[in-house]
Amino acid sequence: MKRIALGVLFVLSMTCLSCSEIRHYAEILREGRISAHYLDTLDRWTREKTVYVEFETMARVVATERSRAFNEAYRQERDRIHPSSTAEKGAGEALETGDFDGLEYFFYAYVPDKKWNDFARSNSIWKVSLILGEEKTLFPADLREIENITPVIQGFFPYITPYGKFYSLRFDAPVPEEGGPSRVLVFSSVLGQLQLRWPGE
Repeated sequence: MKRIALGVLFVLSMTCLSCSEIRHYAEILREGRISAHYLDTLDRWTREKTVYVEFETMARVVATERSRAFNEAYRQERDRIHPSSTAEKGAGEALETGDFDGLEYFFYAYVPDKKWNDFARSNSIWKVSLILGEEKTLFPADLREIENITPVIQGFFPYITPYGKFYSLRFDAPVPEEGGPSRVLVFSSVLGQLQLRWPGE
């Protein structure tokens, strides 16, 4: 019995040697390394909606608006954590705006039938739009899936789960200031319609 236990420990230790990056990510998240200030800011700029049909979930979307306040809190938290691995830097670049200076949302989508979680496809069943102010309707300048989801990215966006997908959604509209015009993010399909509102509901 003792030999079996030692053998299991040996296999686990060898496996863990090849998982140094996973340990690195776990260290970042351990003991509340993501600050309360960042999580409070994330909560302030995040909205959630679920469509039900006869108590069954048809779709759930959680979206974060990249306002100036959120972007600043995100950059401060990223710089404070300062991930050093090549893989994590690459994953972090997937969240950067690059040369884009418009309005961006990150959103997580869960659809029970995974084939309908296809927001980024050109022939998706979902139509996405943004109602800006009283009557201006915009359509996405870019919508893409963010595929490289690491534990650190999940730390920054704790609503992400393995059961859905994470997306970046961009519009040619100015990044809002506090108290700017209302924004209503609309997701429509045969499964239902979800509307998420900023600055509040």
